[in-house]
Amino acid sequence: MAMGKRKTTTHKPWRPDFRDVPALPDLKLVRTFFLFNLVAGMVCLILAGLFVYQEYEISVRSDSLAEIQVGIDRDLAVDRKNVADSARFMRGMNKYMEVSSFLDSPFNEGELVVELARAQIPQGMYNSLEYVRSKASGDASGARFEVNLRGSMSASAWRSAPQFIDGFVSSLGALQMLREQGASVELLTSARDSELGFFNYVIRISLVRPAGEGAK
Repeated sequence: MAMGKRKTTTHKPWRPDFRDVPALPDLKLVRTFFLFNLVAGMVCLILAGLFVYQEYEISVRSDSLAEIQVGIDRDLAVDRKNVADSARFMRGMNKYMEVSSFLDSPFNEGELVVELARAQIPQGMYNSLEYVRSKASGDASGARFEVNLRGSMSASAWRSAPQFIDGFVSSLGALQMLREQGASVELLTSARDSELGFFNYVIRISLVRPAGEGAK
């Protein structure tokens, strides 16, 4: 087997080389360019993996959000129906309580409505009738019953709306059924509607019933 020949170093006579070449370490160039390609490839693979994972997470969350939104839309219709039913029930309950309280009042509701209808004048219009029951104030014991009559009054060529309202309050106070029970009639508010031109009013019919006295 042939032995490799040791490489000898020659030098020019006028420039001697005093190095001990065989004793020097091997300084051959190591090519590292392929390492950059390897690192770049690994970085690209990592970035691609992160991108795919991120897209997967977005897809999963989008599907979850879509399912949640479908559930919300389905439950929203049910909730709206429940809220509407609850509001309708409360309105009915309030009317029932108001009617029950009114039937327990010292006023004869049928006669009162008839008398109010008879007392109405052509220039006036009723808007609402509200019944309120509360404890008597001051030294009086028992319950206080109030009927708040809301309406509107227009003027005529010979009389103003406030004059009609004052006359209407006086006519209500002169009703026999109210005088017999000792009810008082007073005008609470009267204000002109600038858009429609008539006057809105609130008239209160009140009565204090002593404790222990029967209804009507």
